[in-house]
Amino acid sequence: MESPELRSARREDVLVMSAMQRASLVETYEPFLGRVAVEEFSEAGNVEQCFEARWRQATVATVGNEIVGIAVLEDALLDLIWVTPTMRSKGIGSR
Repeated sequence: MESPELRSARREDVLVMSAMQRASLVETYEPFLGRVAVEEFSEAGNVEQCFEARWRQATVATVGNEIVGIAVLEDALLDLIWVTPTMRSKGIGSR
């Protein structure tokens, strides 16, 4: 595997970041929120709204030109970290 590179997110990354998160949202949050709540959250456009409002605080990990991970910092707080399922356990989140 090519080593992941980190860079600041760009406005044009919002749709890719949103799609990446939505692809595994149910799997991640269903156990404690329930499928209906997760689907309603996603269908209401909340994932896109979240990244639209916070892309400036995001760092993305890329392999080639593909975004494979996202981290969002709110000041010193790591508010969100997300790695695409096929790339998990490869050290991307640790970087």
